[in-house]
Amino acid sequence: MAKKVIKWAPREKRRMVNAAVGKNFLKTVTEPLTNSDSILKKQAGLPHAAGLVDELLKLKRDQRVDTSELKTAISKRQKRQIVLEITTAGSKARLCRVIDTGSGMTAAELETKFGSYAEAKARGERTRSLFGRGALDVLLYHEGSVIYSVAKGVLSRCKIYWANDTMIDTEELGPASKAVLQRYNLPRGIAASGTVVEFRLKEGTPIPTEDQIIAKISSFYMLRLIAADPNTEVLVKRIRAGGEHTDSLSYDFPIGSVLARVSDVLDLGKDGSLPVNILIARSDEPLQSDPVHIDRRENGLLFVDDNDAVMDLTLLPEYDKNPYLQHIYGIVRIDGIRSVLEEKLEAEDAAAVLKETRDGFDPRHEITQKLFKAIEKHAKPIYEREIKRQRKGATDRSEALSQRVKEALKAINQFNSEETEEEGTGQPLRDDPIFFAVKSTRLHTGIPKNVSVFVNLEKVKDGEVVLFESTNSEIQVEPDSEVVRGRKGKKYQKIRLTLLCGQKGETATITALTDDKAGKPAQDTLVIAGVDDPPVIQPPENIEFASSHYNGSPSKPNKAILIVNLKGFVGMPEIKFWLEDAVGKITLDDEDEQTVLHVKVKDHHRTDNSEIARVPISFKGSG
Repeated sequence: MAKKVIKWAPREKRRMVNAAVGKNFLKTVTEPLTNSDSILKKQAGLPHAAGLVDELLKLKRDQRVDTSELKTAISKRQKRQIVLEITTAGSKARLCRVIDTGSGMTAAELETKFGSYAEAKARGERTRSLFGRGALDVLLYHEGSVIYSVAKGVLSRCKIYWANDTMIDTEELGPASKAVLQRYNLPRGIAASGTVVEFRLKEGTPIPTEDQIIAKISSFYMLRLIAADPNTEVLVKRIRAGGEHTDSLSYDFPIGSVLARVSDVLDLGKDGSLPVNILIARSDEPLQSDPVHIDRRENGLLFVDDNDAVMDLTLLPEYDKNPYLQHIYGIVRIDGIRSVLEEKLEAEDAAAVLKETRDGFDPRHEITQKLFKAIEKHAKPIYEREIKRQRKGATDRSEALSQRVKEALKAINQFNSEETEEEGTGQPLRDDPIFFAVKSTRLHTGIPKNVSVFVNLEKVKDGEVVLFESTNSEIQVEPDSEVVRGRKGKKYQKIRLTLLCGQKGETATITALTDDKAGKPAQDTLVIAGVDDPPVIQPPENIEFASSHYNGSPSKPNKAILIVNLKGFVGMPEIKFWLEDAVGKITLDDEDEQTVLHVKVKDHHRTDNSEIARVPISFKGSG
């Protein structure tokens, strides 16, 4: 019998593709966005590292971390633009496109790059590709996948699909004239060169809601350094039933203080020694921590290489579940690690140091164990001090800070407890997999209201994710997701949600969605029947904010409310708002993003008491 290559079963390919991308929207868009960023930097002859990590690693112990300020030290260049288009309505619903005006690819280059799976096509190059399958995983998992690319003025097309096995179909379509680009519904901006990666998101891959999508993409750990690059602009265009909305990604590391800045050498024995630089900081505010789902984490150390390729986000496995480390974050840069990772993939006993699921380092690998041990040597004493500090409590508050805390608490409790207390605590529990304690409620403008969601632990497995969505972006729900964590002897897990709206007259439906143990969708809804003006206990003499303290989520509009006593003015006043003592990047007005804002009080701002107006002001921060 003749020798032949053993066939690789299509089902095994599907399994690997599903494991890599799964139903994760953020992992899906990361691959083409990262590729576009690499192409544009290569075209401009620039290093992949944007320079922000260098600036962070110049900080010393006890210095403040404010990346919006650090970015000013990075040389300004002409902005490189990438467009992410997401259609959520009409015949093209769930269509995703990533567009860049990079160097593009010929038909032959498309076939070389996408005609083989898991080949190290970028081996030896200073890029961020490693497994040689990132974009292919995305294009094979989702549907209708096609790449259009223009190189030297010629348009080529590459279709990627399944037909019993993985298939590629590449052809040259001719000169990229206006008529040809129009025929294939391609932007005119790629006429000279550029690429459009297009696919339809597979059913079961949830798209973040309108009020969450920019924040979620910006803060996804693998995209943070691209969103933070002052010379890269990633525009996210949402094509919806109500029209098009476009915003750019923006990310800043949390405002905080440096706890440690150290340099070391990672000794890998026969694999050599690699320089390691570590920055550990403490955020002023607690950060979201999720040891199970890396795409939801805010705290943790961001592991990167010298090309700004993000490899992991972790405090180290044994510390990730510690609730006292919510303030801790930082950077670990390992120079030259890419070549080591490549060698391990190409070795006779090939093994991946990074998980193919894009969830960080594989803790079972010897290199990971050596790396984490080297980091722990420096991180452990800092973690232990922070744990001790948190257990002790913040007993060292200054008098000024204590007064601010008292004012904030007073503002929060200025209405009677009936307005903000948790609803439905006396209701009988149901047998459904998931359910709200109440079916309907009303809100007061600017006043948070708590409601409860119950998860039946007999019907929903431990570790499952529950998603919370609002049909109206004006009505915010926090958190937007939670992990099911069963407790011995408990049948139900209670999740407390906070609802907030700054605009009178709004309505919405809040959905809680998860999967039951059989893998079938389980959900319940809560109707927000309306939003009313709160009772005005004592109108201000002229103007006064409804609260002395506001906070919000990064990269999405949040609202502050100004109360205006119209009796104190002749006619309708114009109010000037401006920012003082701003730390980090904060802007007013979510559309124009400015630091000074003039607002004319109008009739629609009046409350039920016609002499009192409530003026909502949007503010946005990047971190």
